[in-house]
Amino acid sequence: MAESMEAWPVGLRFKPTEDELVGHHLTKKLRGEMETICVIPELHIYNWEPPELFARYNELSSIPSDGSECFFFCPRGRKRKTPCGFWKETSTKRVIKAPDSAEEMGLRRSLVYHEGRQRNAHRTNLGMHIYNLNSNVSDSEILDPTALVLCHIKNRKKEKAKPETPSTSTELSGPSNLNDSQIEETQDMSEQTSPEVTVDLPPNEMSNFNLPDRNLPTPDQQPHTTEEQHCLMIIMSTMTNLAMDIVSCHISK
Repeated sequence: MAESMEAWPVGLRFKPTEDELVGHHLTKKLRGEMETICVIPELHIYNWEPPELFARYNELSSIPSDGSECFFFCPRGRKRKTPCGFWKETSTKRVIKAPDSAEEMGLRRSLVYHEGRQRNAHRTNLGMHIYNLNSNVSDSEILDPTALVLCHIKNRKKEKAKPETPSTSTELSGPSNLNDSQIEETQDMSEQTSPEVTVDLPPNEMSNFNLPDRNLPTPDQQPHTTEEQHCLMIIMSTMTNLAMDIVSCHISK
């Protein structure tokens, strides 16, 4: 059975319409016609929890489920309790008609699975459509039109889930080939602060500057310091020359 699926084209899904489910699949099953390939297996679904039904479907059907939906023929009954919950019918009903003649073929009922028992139960994302054939169907080959129903179970959370896309954060940040010790070392290095730079100035020049707490002059003060030093050098040179001129004048006298 699994070998026959390997030859199927990629992306092929079992997507029957509602009139096909009732007018073809359910009708043929009630007639007792056997299929060469099991598409919709027969199972008493209320003996199983909904998550287990998808696994059972993959075991029994020739068309595997992707976890979003599965199909079963089930004996008709009013008790819809499972070991851990129950299927609750909603008020939504729909008449299924033949597409060519608009003749009523059957009816669709909607149910939702609840976990727990009555007061403590909570609604889940699992829903089900139950299709049954009209009881007054004029078909001599169908002995009991109500013997079986066709159940279409859907996991609505699985249907809405979007496919995951690979993250590009690793590619954008570059390759990461560091081991744990190298990563820790890198983190320690990044946490270290920049070393302080100290400039020792002569005592007579320290009073000419308004320095911050650190000894390193700020950028806006550096050009000002260089200019004053230059002026000081010119004054000292001028005074030295003047002194030498005075000394020379006294010596000449």
